[in-house]
Amino acid sequence: QRPSGTPFLIHLCSSAAMWILALAPRNRRNLWSQGAGLFLLLTWTLIAAPASVVLALAEGVGSARYGHVPSLITSMVLMDSTVFASYFFYRAWRIARVSHADKVQLHETAMLAGLLFSLIPTLNRIFSMIELLGHTSLKAFNSHLPTTWEANRFWFGVLQSVADVVLEPHRVRAYVALMIGVYPLMCLDGPRASLLQEGFNMRETAAIAFFGFKGIGRVERLLWRIRLPIYLLIRLAVTSGFTLDPDDPDVHLASAFDAEVS
Repeated sequence: QRPSGTPFLIHLCSSAAMWILALAPRNRRNLWSQGAGLFLLLTWTLIAAPASVVLALAEGVGSARYGHVPSLITSMVLMDSTVFASYFFYRAWRIARVSHADKVQLHETAMLAGLLFSLIPTLNRIFSMIELLGHTSLKAFNSHLPTTWEANRFWFGVLQSVADVVLEPHRVRAYVALMIGVYPLMCLDGPRASLLQEGFNMRETAAIAFFGFKGIGRVERLLWRIRLPIYLLIRLAVTSGFTLDPDDPDVHLASAFDAEVS
């Protein structure tokens, strides 16, 4: 987990700062009166979003067979959540600059959506850390099994073997990514998808005010619908055709050596 350790810490701290800014008291007549919202957007744009991208691109493969499959799932979910969070934060910024009767409510909806999607990378790593703690505890328990439980050592060994396969860290992150990030992946038209608008209980009039115009243009629809293949191509490029592990220290040392030689 070497390359993703520091970006995760940066993303965790910046996400905490964003939630503190979001919960800060503000004047509902002027959404930017105290600058909390602007600082939140700057924190996301300059710190949290780049760290989230690094987490997505540096997702390791591990030693398991077909390790590129779970790492691809995790990487795509993290990239998609970053895109969704950035879009909703942009909409919040746009809404704050126009006059509308439901301006405050629409702004809060956009900010809440952005914050929720920005949490996906953090939650993914937190659940992975919980799994790692549980897996390590199971190994320690098996190695120091009480003498009164010696008759059950075989079954604990079977449990350990199953856990080593099923609870491999990269696979766990893929499980968690699907559980918390499958919702945006199902929205082919992105935030314009009816599935997402119904989730935020957004009526047609509110949707027009939220997005700025009625309906979705052909170019915007195309961009949202091809985002998953784009994520796939990005992952393909980062792993050199699914042959390299971005989390492998030898890969980074080899890249540095090649750069020095050239």
